[in-house]
Amino acid sequence: MDNYFGIDTIYVDVSKRLNQADMIFVMEDYIAERLIRHNHISPNKIRVLDIEDMYWKNDPELVRILRQKLEPFFKDL
Repeated sequence: MDNYFGIDTIYVDVSKRLNQADMIFVMEDYIAERLIRHNHISPNKIRVLDIEDMYWKNDPELVRILRQKLEPFFKDL
């Protein structure tokens, strides 16, 4: 099984990438708590945006809120 690509492989890859990140943005507290508990991510890396999970993908209101909340983190780029 040299080409095995199962859920364990995906989990390890995502976990590795999360640990390599300088900053991780999540929409709600429970997501941050899961990352800390299950992926052993440092709480200092996580920024909770406090956006309820009530929007559809690409909802114009969600896009507006994301831009507003993320702008301070990216204004110097």
